[in-house]
Amino acid sequence: MISTTNRQRVEKALQTVEGIHGSKSNLVIDDELMREVAASLELLEQIHHCKILTGISHEVVILNGEVSSMDVRRNAEQCAASHPKVRGVINYIRVPGVDLELQDHRLLQPPIGKEIYFLGDGIPGRVRQVVINPDNRRVVAMTIQGHYYNSRRNLTLSNNSGAQSAEQLLVIPMSIMGHLTKSSGFLTIQSTDFTKYQKFDASLFTAPNKDWVPPYPYCPDDVLFPVEYQQVDKKIENVPNQASSTLKMEEQVLIEQLLANDSLGG
Repeated sequence: MISTTNRQRVEKALQTVEGIHGSKSNLVIDDELMREVAASLELLEQIHHCKILTGISHEVVILNGEVSSMDVRRNAEQCAASHPKVRGVINYIRVPGVDLELQDHRLLQPPIGKEIYFLGDGIPGRVRQVVINPDNRRVVAMTIQGHYYNSRRNLTLSNNSGAQSAEQLLVIPMSIMGHLTKSSGFLTIQSTDFTKYQKFDASLFTAPNKDWVPPYPYCPDDVLFPVEYQQVDKKIENVPNQASSTLKMEEQVLIEQLLANDSLGG
């Protein structure tokens, strides 16, 4: 929810329902979460003499401003992502002399169990798990399971003979996701564009630690990390009691980006 006022309205509404003896709320309040994130970023701002602008909508943090190096930019992203209630971090922080225009800032969350379709041939696969970058809590790839063909020649043979291919598990990067909704998604490639995806190799991925909280709407078993994050232990010091110097930016641009075409997919 956007504000504590909305939560209070929910609580008052529940009080009017007869027969309810108690309730437990798991609601995340954007304005409370923004204060927590801003406070934890304040120490980073003081050390590196920079100003990081923070905005939040639907638990998604957006960072803006300018810092001196890519390391500081990365540390700010990791700091915001260290809050378990954060759904994802979109990082617009600029670094002098570094061109970041080509980065994909979409936040896409493919729903587990839903079908994803290849462009052109329309072959579907069902989402099994998502691969998340723990530095920003964003989905960078997904595994989809389905019946695929090993070549265009096999595709022609199968169409002629009615034979089915064996079921496979593929790893699809989110960079080739064209459109995503709560019920399905569509890729920008055909199933025969082999260079754009790979077969699932368990040695390239690892499960998160048991104490790691996945971003909404995922459960722990839904998530994999790239294996390079297996031995990384990043701890960002929070400063919860200091007054935040982070400025709240306008949220309208963020809301339009996240909710247009139902791109969160859940």
